[in-house]
Amino acid sequence: MVPSSARAPFAVPILVLGALLSTGCGLILDTDLQSDGGVSDARAPDGSPDSARLDGSRDATGSDGMVLDSLVMDSLGADAIADAPPTCTGLCGDVNQDGMLDVADERRVRELTAGAGANACELAAADVLLTGTITDADGHIVSALVEGRVSGGCAPCDLPCGDANGDGSLDLGDSTTITSFPVVADFCRYWAADTNGDGVVSSMDAELVTDFVLRGGVEPTCALR
Repeated sequence: MVPSSARAPFAVPILVLGALLSTGCGLILDTDLQSDGGVSDARAPDGSPDSARLDGSRDATGSDGMVLDSLVMDSLGADAIADAPPTCTGLCGDVNQDGMLDVADERRVRELTAGAGANACELAAADVLLTGTITDADGHIVSALVEGRVSGGCAPCDLPCGDANGDGSLDLGDSTTITSFPVVADFCRYWAADTNGDGVVSSMDAELVTDFVLRGGVEPTCALR
């Protein structure tokens, strides 16, 4: 038998460790063996499973799915991390949020118009005409942004379809403007000039305006926005 005096030096550290585990760390460890022979999960004081591991580290998942370690959580707060909104690039047309305009954005906006899910940043970058919905018109403008044919976007566009010169009316002046349309145009003017809604401003759009004004032909409709 080991003399009591030999066991004494170990008593205090064991008691301190027990106190830390049960109070300082906020955990009550359930050490009952499970059916598979393993040790049960650590539990919080209210009896609910806790995400802390026995080594004192902790995992948490932020809004972007990233696993955060205990140091990050301690400095920022677990609730703040979980509730933090995604960080947007702020670049109009950057639908996939990679910081640049390219064909990947064109693909992504087509997915959104088909009903794919998206986060707030993707939706904001894809809503080029600022209507609150992602439509084919937004897709056309995103493509034009990627190809350098338009400037601006993600702002209100109040021009009526066909009003390519922006004077508030649909007349032959718009047909003339469309015929000599600038290489790089304002995004809203571009939408209004694309009178047949195919995503490209061309002579066919000018002909549609002329036919409507002079002969009462089909009214320009542009792409749905």
